[in-house]
Amino acid sequence: MSRTKPDPTLKQREQKVVIIVSSPSNGFDMMEKDLMNWSKTYKIHPYAYALPDISSLNYTRRHGFRPLLDAINTKILMAPRGFDNHNRTDYSKVKFLIDEFRHGFNAQWMQNKDIIIGSETFNSFQDERIRQKLVNVLVKLMPWNDSRFSLYGSNDRIKVIVLYRSSRSKHFHSLWKESSLKLKLEEWIASQGQDIFSTANEFIRHGAKDIDVVDVDYIVDMKYNLTHFIACKSLGLGCNGDGLLNSVVNATTITTATVLPTYESNIANQETIERTLQDFDCRYHFLRSDSVKFFPSELRSRFSNCKGATIDAISELKNHP
Repeated sequence: MSRTKPDPTLKQREQKVVIIVSSPSNGFDMMEKDLMNWSKTYKIHPYAYALPDISSLNYTRRHGFRPLLDAINTKILMAPRGFDNHNRTDYSKVKFLIDEFRHGFNAQWMQNKDIIIGSETFNSFQDERIRQKLVNVLVKLMPWNDSRFSLYGSNDRIKVIVLYRSSRSKHFHSLWKESSLKLKLEEWIASQGQDIFSTANEFIRHGAKDIDVVDVDYIVDMKYNLTHFIACKSLGLGCNGDGLLNSVVNATTITTATVLPTYESNIANQETIERTLQDFDCRYHFLRSDSVKFFPSELRSRFSNCKGATIDAISELKNHP
């Protein structure tokens, strides 16, 4: 496979890696399409949402960064017993995927670009130990941690953007409706990974200091476009008075507001579910830090005075009448 060889002599500027942490039914699928298209046409320069060519493994660009996260997950799960002759193919696939993505990160970094990595897969790993190890491996793939090169950078150059739904009960209701499991809503919530901030917390443990929490429900209510909003507010790119990215508006007049899946709004025990999920989110102290930026800013008050709850509070939902 032919590759563009990075030029290590290029002078390095202060760059960053932006991690977009999402969950299903958060509007990330449309956002990712925008980021892919805008990156190819340099509309989000100096940012790049660049994906390697892994078509030899039957992946296309629409798979985004999921192949990388799945490969890291497989590597983590196989680590205790290793790869033997029976799963040598799995080992080769995992190594190829991780190597290709790492080379892509290095190539973009050596071209003085900021890297964007996003996926709604981040929050799909329910085991906390898996999430911890996944973030650890991903951080090691950052260009400045590649011992083959002497590249400028450090873990504190990682920025994390968390796509949040302030109506947590509606979010889980949407996911529940799309699930094939035959459980009541409360039972389903108790059986799933409810933790949407643990990934961001792990990046903070590794040195990330720049954290944004964006309320997607607010974006939808205001009829904004999520990608434009992130580009303007979180990435700091040039935008017009309507909050639209100049480079995109100048090229097209069509901008579609972000929409989310909707189902009937009558949710049994909604108040109890909402309160319990919010308390669960409040376990993370970083949400009460002044350094975290909330969009809208009023979202900060949601976490400023909460005390938090335990895992048991979530599991008790399934026993709620």
